[in-house]
Amino acid sequence: MHNQLVESLNRIVPGANATFYSATVGDSAIVVEAGKILEVCRALKADGFNVLQVISGTDYTDRLELTYILADFHKNRELLLKVKLPRGDGQGNDKNTLPKIDSVTSVWSAAHFQERETYDMIGVHFVGNPDHRRILTPDDWQGY
Repeated sequence: MHNQLVESLNRIVPGANATFYSATVGDSAIVVEAGKILEVCRALKADGFNVLQVISGTDYTDRLELTYILADFHKNRELLLKVKLPRGDGQGNDKNTLPKIDSVTSVWSAAHFQERETYDMIGVHFVGNPDHRRILTPDDWQGY
């Protein structure tokens, strides 16, 4: 399934640079360019992935990584979609210093609160999120 999706995404979304990551432990994933996440998600929804289950963020020493877990209940498929982002400086509450990625709320409304949580916890600015504010910490909290 993954190799077919990689080929399809690279054909439908120029510049997605989709690659298959075969995990030796855990789940395999498809990694795409962060700047193409919205187009990739639209293509995956058109392919049947109509459920966004999770958006999670991982803070590595050299980057931030977002994982979108998608499901297609009609064909009994699940997909981990990953993007890598540069680290922001994480200082204060200035959204201009944070890594940015397009919001996917226009594809799955379930992304709304998950993007807010990811913003609040690891400091990723989701461009286009309709209510981009903290959800778990006070508004005056410094850092992520």
